[in-house]
Amino acid sequence: MPRLREVELVGVQLRRGAMAAMPASVERLRIKNCRIKQSTFQSIQTNQPAHQAPPRLAELDFSDSTELTSLELINTTAAWPHLTTIKLNGCVNLFAPLQLLGEHLSRLEVIEANGVPGTEWGIVSICDKFARTLRRLSVARCPLLTPDVLLIADELTNLTSLDISGCHDLTQPAFFMLASLWPTLRFLNISETNVDNDTVDRLRLCLPECEIVR
Repeated sequence: MPRLREVELVGVQLRRGAMAAMPASVERLRIKNCRIKQSTFQSIQTNQPAHQAPPRLAELDFSDSTELTSLELINTTAAWPHLTTIKLNGCVNLFAPLQLLGEHLSRLEVIEANGVPGTEWGIVSICDKFARTLRRLSVARCPLLTPDVLLIADELTNLTSLDISGCHDLTQPAFFMLASLWPTLRFLNISETNVDNDTVDRLRLCLPECEIVR
């Protein structure tokens, strides 16, 4: 019998112990618009918190969970601190989600938070917590300001992929500072921004091995 590697839960009623009973083979978990209480992480037999996630679980995808709350995100990341990928795209009810991630997770390599309000509040936390581990960051259509991008360029020196498309409030110095990521950056999406032609040309000279999407 093949091992279960992916699980998708969409709009289901999660009962006590549901998360604690997750098969050990699961590597990717997709949750959309499900109420996540602390009791879902409790062992049914002992009624005690089950802090161990499935040992193979690496990716948690909450994308388009418009009902996801900050408390539910905290409960999940506290129970499963060894995640390497988390996706929060379109989770519009969250406030400062990047700051919340920094409270419990320590091994994140991929963060996607496209279209999430309040993202800029957590950039400092992300840079402080994940500078050594983070490889991909996607914060498209988020209310980032120039200081946020300057901090990313200065601190997240292991990034291979960065998506800041649709961030309309950035100035030209913010884009050009991304050239400092030349040793590792291989993909940069700056489409739907106010970046000018001269800055793009300079970036392409400074980042010859990076695919730049404008």
